[in-house]
Amino acid sequence: NLNADIFPESELIKAHKEWIGKPLCKDNVSNTIEGVRGVIVDTYYDPKFKRVHALFALDKKNYPELARKIEAGYAPNVSMGTGVGRSVCSDCANVATAAHEFCPHVRNRSCYGEINLDLAPIELSMVVVGADPRAQIRRIVAQVDQYRAEADRFPLGSLSRCRASAWRIECCQS
Repeated sequence: NLNADIFPESELIKAHKEWIGKPLCKDNVSNTIEGVRGVIVDTYYDPKFKRVHALFALDKKNYPELARKIEAGYAPNVSMGTGVGRSVCSDCANVATAAHEFCPHVRNRSCYGEINLDLAPIELSMVVVGADPRAQIRRIVAQVDQYRAEADRFPLGSLSRCRASAWRIECCQS
């Protein structure tokens, strides 16, 4: 991605289900309740495109302006927030488990990339510009109060606990 973060396929496969139940945030603000706008309802790993797809519910009633921007296509980008257990420099293979262990290549962002291992998902955010230009909201699937017709195609047991004003939205992230 544009941040020079590398997420190996094996790590995405291991971690993708851990995003379920995590918050949907605005602009990667996940350290306070003020940044939360919804919840990640389901995820799946797409081996063909080597990407994680997420289905999330956005609280449309409390955040109508954000919902309108998404519906109009003005806010299509998403960004995954994850903790990283180990960071490996692609240039010198230095392994770091904390920032003070980063080599100069990773610290200065001069290497080809930082390989991220042992992912610990935190959140998914709607952002203006994401690190991965392909990580976008693909489509609004349905309003929750109208999702019954599509529920057979997208079986999500936890969706019934979402607010009736929320949306199910499919996005793609890697």
